[in-house]
Amino acid sequence: MLAKFSSYGFLKNLRFFEPFFVLFFLDKGLNYTMIGLLITVREISSNILEIPSGILADYFSKKTCMLFSFGSYIVSFLIIGLINNTIYYFIAMILYGFGEAFRSGTHKSIIMDWLEKNRILDKKHEYYGYTRSWSLKGSAISALLAALIVIYFHGYHNIFLLSIIPYILCFLLLSTYPSITHTNKTTVKKHMMSLFSHAVSAKMRKIILNTSFFESIFKCTKDFLQPLLMLSVSTLCTASNKHTITALIIGVFYSIIFLVSSSVSKNSYRIIKSIRSGSTQALNLSFFLLPLILICGAFSFHTKGYLSLFMLLLLFLILFSLFNLRKPLMVAYFTDKTDKSHRAAILSVNSQSVSFLTIIFSPIIGKAADLFGPANALLAVGIFIIPFVFFLRLKDTGC
Repeated sequence: MLAKFSSYGFLKNLRFFEPFFVLFFLDKGLNYTMIGLLITVREISSNILEIPSGILADYFSKKTCMLFSFGSYIVSFLIIGLINNTIYYFIAMILYGFGEAFRSGTHKSIIMDWLEKNRILDKKHEYYGYTRSWSLKGSAISALLAALIVIYFHGYHNIFLLSIIPYILCFLLLSTYPSITHTNKTTVKKHMMSLFSHAVSAKMRKIILNTSFFESIFKCTKDFLQPLLMLSVSTLCTASNKHTITALIIGVFYSIIFLVSSSVSKNSYRIIKSIRSGSTQALNLSFFLLPLILICGAFSFHTKGYLSLFMLLLLFLILFSLFNLRKPLMVAYFTDKTDKSHRAAILSVNSQSVSFLTIIFSPIIGKAADLFGPANALLAVGIFIIPFVFFLRLKDTGC
């Protein structure tokens, strides 16, 4: 199963649109505010189904939930790739959100169930970090292929359609998974009440807010690299080759980002062991670094020239590495603090919290980017989240 888990992550991350997501929609005539609204709609649809999908996964069939997820993704990519209409983009984002809701938390829970069944749950850091490293290797290859696709087709219009191919393969792979159902006789109603009581406890609430706040800010700001790089490149090359050079830089750099992040994820358990306070200290430190990176990224853009380009690339490399260090830590942290019967559902509560915060932040940050530019929007976000770094600081007791 470990090979299947790794293959799933590799195929799932062959999202050729990811390095050019913002540029794709800017090319279609949308502004940052409208792109932010698309992301908001995606997150709302995901948010609505996040907890129900987790409960369905825990108490019925995780495999069926995963198959439904990838079916939704495929239809979403078809709509975006074939229909050039803003209304249909919103419909596609709703389907994308459905896919996210039924996928997030579910596959992580499958991995943890498998580890527990084989009595090696104590190795959750290593195993999840290993499978996630394959996901990031898929992202690295995807970024290079995406750049070649953009250059070959002279534009971004095919990146969603071609992403369907690996997703069909992933759908077929998931169909070979064993059907995993929950055999506990507890009713869904009792499970929901128990889950609610567990999720709203002071300890769990602080953990959820800490992890979801970091991840939502990351999701809302990570794609600003694309327009910032495009603007930087436009000042360093001629108009005739700007498109090709931008695609190459973005493709190569995203590939480097994901390769470095893959190594970070794979070796995250070693990093944990080197930190005296373990996961708690690592989560707090990474949260502390987030606003510093965003603020420095904003200032580096305004330095102009090759130094600006180098600093942007370096800072976003650190940002992505930080996120991919936190991810396996977060899953392991929740596993330690959560009863196994609530595992997928609690992870879904966390994902729903991420979606909820993204719904709030995304259109605001998009509007700020339209009014003041993407670099100044990053600066404002960095300053805004500084108080939350201290307010949401975790203690060794987990609260």
